[in-house]
Amino acid sequence: MKFFDNTKNLSLFYIVLYTIILFIVLGTFKDIFTVIVATVFNVILLKPIVFFFKKNFKLSSRVSKILALSIFFFGFIIILVFLIPAVAKELGNFIKLITDVFNEKLWRDYLKESPNLQELVDKFMDFVQPKLLEFADYLFNMFISRFPEVVMVIFFAVLGTIYVTFYIDTVGNAFEKMFPKKCRSEIRVFIKDLYDNMERFVLAVFITALITGLSFWTVFKIFGLDYSAVVGAWAFITNFIPIVGVFLEYIPVFLFSLSLGIKGIVWIALFTVIIHSIAFILFIHLMKGYAKLNPIYIIFSILLFGKVFGFLGIFIAVPLAIYIQIMWKRFVGPIFERVV
Repeated sequence: MKFFDNTKNLSLFYIVLYTIILFIVLGTFKDIFTVIVATVFNVILLKPIVFFFKKNFKLSSRVSKILALSIFFFGFIIILVFLIPAVAKELGNFIKLITDVFNEKLWRDYLKESPNLQELVDKFMDFVQPKLLEFADYLFNMFISRFPEVVMVIFFAVLGTIYVTFYIDTVGNAFEKMFPKKCRSEIRVFIKDLYDNMERFVLAVFITALITGLSFWTVFKIFGLDYSAVVGAWAFITNFIPIVGVFLEYIPVFLFSLSLGIKGIVWIALFTVIIHSIAFILFIHLMKGYAKLNPIYIIFSILLFGKVFGFLGIFIAVPLAIYIQIMWKRFVGPIFERVV
């Protein structure tokens, strides 16, 4: 066919074909999907550490990778030993506090002189309450009821991280050979462009999420507020979801601040605005020169992939959107712009 004589068109055909197959398989076997996502995420985070040791200490690639993996596993152990127990200890009381805020409607104490606004907030809270508590219950039950699967996913993600870190070139070459020889040069450029953008996005999101989570934990600790571990961990997790994550983060934080009085509400709101302004500026700076997505496109992607892949889809929606954008820009766009 004349269409496939063009290497870009042939590349597009195979990319779409493999993408459809991958989505069907991963949508059916979501544990495998989670392992792959976690492995890719870990490998991307490890790459700058490997580069740091190679460049600054003139170490071999193998030694640099061993040191990077050692740092990675040390951080993983710290999370298992210190963070998870602290969060688990605070989580039950935090959920109870949020439930009490809803039941006692504490926001009404601050809106006595504005009955119309009070009614509006009541309706909003009535909408939010079941959604928020259902979401928290879902996370808790998912972890408890599927604990063996969670352990299995973690185990294989760790193995995958080790293997891909050491043999990333082998994995890349094997992937490249899945395409016809005549279009491999196009595929090579596409993969490099995709990886560079994905790497920058993952690092930018991770850094801003880490800064936000640590900032909330530090401020809560300094001022002697309860639930520092829960709030810090929640801020870290939700900031992996661009735009929407900020609102998901702030809802429980706002509900908690209602128990602190008007000064507590104002100070926590002010701190939230400041830290997210800093995080936003940093994110924009880190993503400068790389793929940029329209906010509406981001929100639509989160809704779509969240529906298709469930909870995990919310977190990988933007990387998938970047994948589609680069594929469109490199292969689909030129077809529509072509003059017949």
